[in-house]
Amino acid sequence: MTELKKLGVLCFIMLMLSPVSSLSEEIVVFGYDAKPPKDWIENGKARGILVDMIRYAQKEIGYNLPIKLYPWQRAYNNALNGQGAIVGLSKNKERLKIFDYSDPMYYDEVILVVKKGKEFPFKSLEDLTGKKIAYTRGASYGDAFSNAEKSGVFTPHYANTAVQALLLLNANRVDAAISGPGKIGLLMTLKKDTKLFQNKSDFIMLPQPIAKDPNHLGILKTMNKKNFLLKFNKAMKKGRDSGEFQKIIDQYAKAL
Repeated sequence: MTELKKLGVLCFIMLMLSPVSSLSEEIVVFGYDAKPPKDWIENGKARGILVDMIRYAQKEIGYNLPIKLYPWQRAYNNALNGQGAIVGLSKNKERLKIFDYSDPMYYDEVILVVKKGKEFPFKSLEDLTGKKIAYTRGASYGDAFSNAEKSGVFTPHYANTAVQALLLLNANRVDAAISGPGKIGLLMTLKKDTKLFQNKSDFIMLPQPIAKDPNHLGILKTMNKKNFLLKFNKAMKKGRDSGEFQKIIDQYAKAL
């Protein structure tokens, strides 16, 4: 055997004996399992705008980024315990102390939905005074909303999913439910329940959104993943600038 062939065989053996982890680092990405069109489970598989963006980034930066979608509180607790990153994370004062954030991935237009004939003027959170509002347990819509809740401006009715929030509204147990992102998100949430979708004309979206909330990838500061976030942000910029992310968003809008 020539020296060149011996070298080639040696390199092959070393490659085969090397642990897979040395080829690509793995970071589990947790997310919400019931928030279309951003992220949800369909036929046992993760789907959504944020899911497709994560998969795009995975190819660009060479990390293995398995996506696991759960009810929001479970997904958030997993990230809080340092088991991985979390996608779809909003910023607030408490979270900024413990999470490092990516650049914004997607802007979530947070809307109020009411029953037809029960519309009310909404310009600011003060207009929710005395009302019962349904929304997903553990969700954050910014510091102003959290402060309004804590000060008792409105009465929160927590739901495990966005569908359950709309079911509370449908049963007239609350005055409004929080949904989104925008009309696309509302329609896709309604589609997850046959009865709700059949009666979709009974649900009215108030024209003024609660917020246009930037969604991020967040990862616990103690995990020391700032270099990963720098690479991730670079991939996000490429996806935006190339138009690939707009294609992802458009395909979910067309599905309606």
